[in-house]
Amino acid sequence: MSVRRAISHPAFALGAGVLALGACAALGAQSPRENLLSYLWSYWFWLGIPLGGAVLLLVHALTGGEWGERLRIPLVASTRTLPLFAVLVLPLVIGNDTLYGHVAADETLAYARQIYMGMPFVACRAVVYFGLLMLVSRAATARPTPGAAAAGVIVYAFVLLAATADWSTRLVPGWHSSAAGLIAATAQIGNAAAFAALYICVRDALGGGRGDIGLLLLTLVLAWAYVLFMEYLTVWTADLPAETAWYLPRTETTWRRLSLSLAIVHGVLPFALLLSPAVRRSARGVGAAAALLLVGGALDACWRILPSARRGGVVLHPSDALAFLGIGACWWAALRYTLHRDSHLDEAPAHG
Repeated sequence: MSVRRAISHPAFALGAGVLALGACAALGAQSPRENLLSYLWSYWFWLGIPLGGAVLLLVHALTGGEWGERLRIPLVASTRTLPLFAVLVLPLVIGNDTLYGHVAADETLAYARQIYMGMPFVACRAVVYFGLLMLVSRAATARPTPGAAAAGVIVYAFVLLAATADWSTRLVPGWHSSAAGLIAATAQIGNAAAFAALYICVRDALGGGRGDIGLLLLTLVLAWAYVLFMEYLTVWTADLPAETAWYLPRTETTWRRLSLSLAIVHGVLPFALLLSPAVRRSARGVGAAAALLLVGGALDACWRILPSARRGGVVLHPSDALAFLGIGACWWAALRYTLHRDSHLDEAPAHG
C-alpha cells in the first residue's frame, strides 16, 4: 500500500482523531471546563453536517428537484455517520455538571437544575434525542414518502429546539431564545449543503446542475442571515437585561472581531459570489462558495458557544484546535467508511 493510500485510509483518519481527542482530554486535567467548552463547540459544528444532510434529504422527498439527486451521495453518506455522534456525546453528558454547574449560582434555577438539568436527566434526554434522530436519519436515507418526510422534519425541529436549549443556550443563566433552534437548523442545513456541494465539486460531478446547487446555497445563506438578524433586531428593540446578556460579550468585547468575521465569511462573501450566474455555473465558483460556508459554519459554532463562557474577550486554548481536528478526523473516517460500504449509492434509482 502506497503512502498516499495509507494516509487516505479511514483507519489513518480514525487514529489521528483518537490521538487528537486523547491529547485534548489530557489537557482537561488542567482546566476541565475550558476543555469541555472546546469539545462542545467542535461537536456542535460536526454534528450539524449529518443532521442537516438528513433534513435536506427529507425536504427533497417533499419537493423533488435535480439538486437532490446530484447531492444525494454525499448527503446520504454524511447522514449515516450520525451513530458516531451518539458515542461522541458521552463526554458532554458525563461532564454536564462541570460544564453547566454555574447555573446553580442562579437561585431561581437551582431546583430546576437539580432535577431537570442534572446529569441523569441530561443523559436520559440525550438517549431520547438520538433515538429519535436515528429514526429520522433512517427514514431520510430510504427515500421516504412525502408523509414520512414531513413527519421527520417535524421531529427534527422539536429535537433540535430541545437540544439547543440543553447544550447551547443554558451556558448563559436565565437566557432563553425561541429562535435559537431555528438559527441552529439553518446553520446545520447550510453546512450540510456546503459539504455536499464541495464534495461533488472536488469530484467534478456537478454536470449541468451547477446553477441549481448554487441557487440552493444562495437561498441557505439568505435564510441564515435573515433569522440571525431578526433575532438580533428583536433583542436590540426590547433592550431587556435578560435578553441582551447573550449578545453583550459578542458586541462589546474582542469577540466582536469574530462577529465581523462571521458576517463576512458566512454572509457577505458567499452571497456576493453566488449572485453571479457565471459563478453558479462554475464548479470552481460553487466549490469556493461552499468552502467559505463551511469555514463560516465553524466560526458560527464557535461564536454561539465560546463567548457565552469566555465573556471577557477572545481567549483560545490548544484544546479548541485539538477537539475540532479530533472530532473532524473521526467523522471523516466514518464518512470514508460509509462511502466505501455504500458505493452502490451511485446507482440509486431516480426519485419518482
